[in-house]
Amino acid sequence: MASTNTIRASLVHQRRRSDPASSSSSSSSSPSNGLSRRRSILRHYVRYAFLSFIMLMSSLSFISYHDKYFSRQTYERLSPTQHPVKAVESKKTTKKKLKKKRILGQPPTIVSRWPTSHDLTDFVTGPAAPYYTNHNNNRSQLVFPTMAHNNQSVCEFRDISYSFHFPHAMQQLLRCFSWWHANRHQRPVLVLPATHAQYSYTSAFVQALRDIWKVQVFFLPKSDKAERPLRAISATVQTNNGKTPFQMTSLHDAQVLRDGIQQHYHLLDNKNDTLPTAIQTITHNKNQSTTTTMAPPGCPTPNHDNKSMPVVGFLNRQGGRRVTNYQAILQALNLTSTVYYLDSFDHTTFLQQAAFMSHMDILIGPHGAQLTSAFLQPTCGGMLELFPKGLFWTSFFGTLATTTGHHHAALYTGGALAKQQNETKYYQSTLELRVQSRNFQIHANPPAVVQQVEQLIQQWRACCDSMYVDVEVEELEEEE
Repeated sequence: MASTNTIRASLVHQRRRSDPASSSSSSSSSPSNGLSRRRSILRHYVRYAFLSFIMLMSSLSFISYHDKYFSRQTYERLSPTQHPVKAVESKKTTKKKLKKKRILGQPPTIVSRWPTSHDLTDFVTGPAAPYYTNHNNNRSQLVFPTMAHNNQSVCEFRDISYSFHFPHAMQQLLRCFSWWHANRHQRPVLVLPATHAQYSYTSAFVQALRDIWKVQVFFLPKSDKAERPLRAISATVQTNNGKTPFQMTSLHDAQVLRDGIQQHYHLLDNKNDTLPTAIQTITHNKNQSTTTTMAPPGCPTPNHDNKSMPVVGFLNRQGGRRVTNYQAILQALNLTSTVYYLDSFDHTTFLQQAAFMSHMDILIGPHGAQLTSAFLQPTCGGMLELFPKGLFWTSFFGTLATTTGHHHAALYTGGALAKQQNETKYYQSTLELRVQSRNFQIHANPPAVVQQVEQLIQQWRACCDSMYVDVEVEELEEEE
């Protein structure tokens, strides 16, 4: 113990010798020395606190950066389906690429023995009718006479003996439409005998011309020709019989007429309620049901490439020339496609008839006035016309189909083809026999009908293919 105390004493002695000021200050107990010592201690504490704060902030910054960096690496290593939040969008570059695209670029190709287009000079006459200038007996240029009132394009309906029947009235009205379309920079005017306003089909079609193309109609009293509107008649044309029953300038005229009526009255809308309610759907499973839901008509388009079969319809009639064995025909037809059957157009309006025709790519029906609205069939469509014994007048509705862009087929049901010419010649020899032939019922051979329909379907496909062309177009594609 003594030795330990001795060592401590020697150490204290040496410390005091090395720092006499501290020894003196420590030994001194004056107030001034105590205050300076406290200030020194306070300065040390402040310095220590400041350094501690700096170290704390540096540590927090390092921890935050560490978490952010390593969590980002972990996030990027995850697959897109494992990301807890929205995947990071990768940068994309656009590149031009040539692709083949199917577009509508050609008029329809119609196979027919009748022409699809006609010159205006073939079916209009009158003071304003155009003519060709002749140079060395060659047609060189179509000339339209200059009239005093050339702001109007006037077509005068000819009141002839059979024009009261609306199929014959439509012969003139379709020609008038081509005349107006050739002069579409002028106001269309129709001079119509007042007696034709009472016929429902004709008056409804004329009303459509007024609603859609703003055709001004002058009703002409038959008994008093002095009341004709002289201003309109001064630059008028009249339609003549022409070389064929139905004539228009081009298929484009028919397309404009068809599109105008269908779009204005919304005949092709999915929610269209204009279709006749008595339509029967004959399906593959041989079930018959009343429905108005139909497949989209017309050629397959880029939006409906899955359409492989046309819409097929069968329109019968009451009275003479009714197809009596239509059920057997429908049963034979539904083996290949769905068929929409309508017993007749009796008690239907013009718009109901127009809506039915607008949906039928292929139409089957007996010869009769109910086929008049066939000009509203979709482009490239076709018509199979059935004839009774002693009647085989194919040029009437045949030219209507061809002029408006459709195919036409005819089937004589009177007997063997070898007897056809003799039978038709006999029954068309007198008025009494003609009336008799028109009242005959039709009993068609189902396999023969199916064969004609299959041919029309082939023509429909070929026509649709001819309208669409494959072109190379530039498209911008995004690449990662």
